[in-house]
Amino acid sequence: MSPKGSSSAWGPLRRNAIPKRLNPGLFLIICVLLAMLGFPEITPSHSKADSTVYPAPAHLVVILYDDWDDLQRLAPLKIDLLDWQEDRLAAIVTSHQLTMLHSMGFEVYILDTIATPEETDEAGARDYYLVTPSPGAQIAALYRQGQVFRYAQDLFILKADPAEAERLPGEGFFIQKLLGPIAWPTSGPSPVVDTSPLLIQEHDPLIQSLVNSVSQTQIYTTILELQDDDVIPGWDALRSRYSYAPELAIERDYIRDRMQTLGLNVQYQSFNLNGDMLDNVEGTLDGWGAGSDVVYITSAHYDSFSDDPDNTAPGADDNASGTAGVLEAARVLSRYRYRNTLRFVAFSAEEQGLIGSYYYASAARSAGTAIGGVINLDMIGWDSNGYNVMEIHAGTRSDSQALGNAFGTANDVYGISLDPQYFTLGSLPWSDHASFWNQGYPAILLIEDTPDFNPYYHKTTDTLDKLDLLYATKFVQATVATLAELAEIIPPGLNAEHTGPGWVTTGTLTTLTIQYANSSPDPVTGVVITDTLSPGLSYVEDSSGLTRTQPVSNTLVWQVGTIAPHTRSSFVVTTSVEASLPAGAHLTSTVEITGITTWGISGDSQRTWAGFVPYSSLYLPVVFKNSN
Repeated sequence: MSPKGSSSAWGPLRRNAIPKRLNPGLFLIICVLLAMLGFPEITPSHSKADSTVYPAPAHLVVILYDDWDDLQRLAPLKIDLLDWQEDRLAAIVTSHQLTMLHSMGFEVYILDTIATPEETDEAGARDYYLVTPSPGAQIAALYRQGQVFRYAQDLFILKADPAEAERLPGEGFFIQKLLGPIAWPTSGPSPVVDTSPLLIQEHDPLIQSLVNSVSQTQIYTTILELQDDDVIPGWDALRSRYSYAPELAIERDYIRDRMQTLGLNVQYQSFNLNGDMLDNVEGTLDGWGAGSDVVYITSAHYDSFSDDPDNTAPGADDNASGTAGVLEAARVLSRYRYRNTLRFVAFSAEEQGLIGSYYYASAARSAGTAIGGVINLDMIGWDSNGYNVMEIHAGTRSDSQALGNAFGTANDVYGISLDPQYFTLGSLPWSDHASFWNQGYPAILLIEDTPDFNPYYHKTTDTLDKLDLLYATKFVQATVATLAELAEIIPPGLNAEHTGPGWVTTGTLTTLTIQYANSSPDPVTGVVITDTLSPGLSYVEDSSGLTRTQPVSNTLVWQVGTIAPHTRSSFVVTTSVEASLPAGAHLTSTVEITGITTWGISGDSQRTWAGFVPYSSLYLPVVFKNSN
């Protein structure tokens, strides 16, 4: 987790940070005073009556707006949006767009005149960062690092080279690198959440068994591994997972190996951080069913920071705790299968401005990935008073709020006993969930009680012995319950699907598909598939290659034998439709799969296909050409 801002920075941003109307004389006096104090000048754009065309091709600006309708007036301009706040936004605009903004009556303030969002000059590359101070930060330290523009109350934009900007976390500042345009908002902010349509309403004993199997010992061991320097004998807290430390690759591979052991499909996503190649680690559990294209993600950043990051940055709470939570959720959830796809992602370079998650979320948006929700775990182990208070930061998007509601409900339904505090307006944007918000995806941040702030944050003393692991375990339990519910867990045991055409033609052949699977973590033996055909259907052949018997004319039996854990197969049955069937006749084929399993036979073990012979009115009409 990057540094948190003061409480005032989390609430609604006040307009007096950049006034909408200024007397020209008063403005000049203020600019002189700011210059004398070392504050940057904020240059107001020309009035809407001034048709001046600015010579530079692009400008960094702040645009003030009144409400959602006002904001939507900006969308057709296709400006490069860098940040969106309650009543203002930061953007890169061309001179033509600036002229259009004036003509539309918007109040625009030019912060910087630039050539591109990432400017290179004689001093080298200089990028933009969104910066906010923590309660104890000294603002003067910010002005030593580069060119500073006041954006809103307790919120600044810094123009600096990366080496300068990346010193700020050690000074008590959060930095978010403004890497490029974010998705334009498609729905208005919703500060008040309607909690009536809860996504999780009934207790599921199977999901309760998952919750109960979350292991505090596993979480302890993972944090210990992540903070330990493997070269030094015995256990210690001398590892650095700083983004520029070579040891980060060791922990990256450790996370990969853990995921592969669980049978996940693991891959790295590589990106460049100021000349160094870093990696996100992604483990995928493919969904089974029509909803497999929808992805639910639980994530955490595995890099760390300290007051001596080049040598030691154990980052037990920030954020080995969240990484351990992701790996434990993966261990528990991977024992089962789900209708939707689950992904477990560890990001790097969060401490340098959410860099890893920016690349991940941007790539997902470019690929058109359907992300149903992201649960981001960042700092889940500090609870000095034992109150079990934690925070859900859902923002003002209704889909993110629904995800936050699901987590809170799962906590209640499955008796996990966290005390969630729910945030909409004033939600923290200072972790990797914000990268998904910026790409238009639903996401929430789960974090410990921020008023009960960890005093070892970003220090070499952020070590495992300071943490409350029972508290961290509850975060993981509620995360597991939420994901199992939303991704639709498939009951373990034998599962069957039976598909075919919706209507059939008499006197022809019709093909039906039988799919069968073992969704449990143990093999199932003595598996038999029985298919009962209704009158009007006759068996012709099948593609199974299995031993088949036909005890009576309309009943087919295939001997499957043993099905290994988490495996699926299918075959096609060809049937003949009786020629004398009347229009409107209904046909069925019922498949049942049985076998010996320690999990029992689930309700998914029987499926029926139904088709019918259409009436003539369902055929396409005859089209007559005009003789003229």
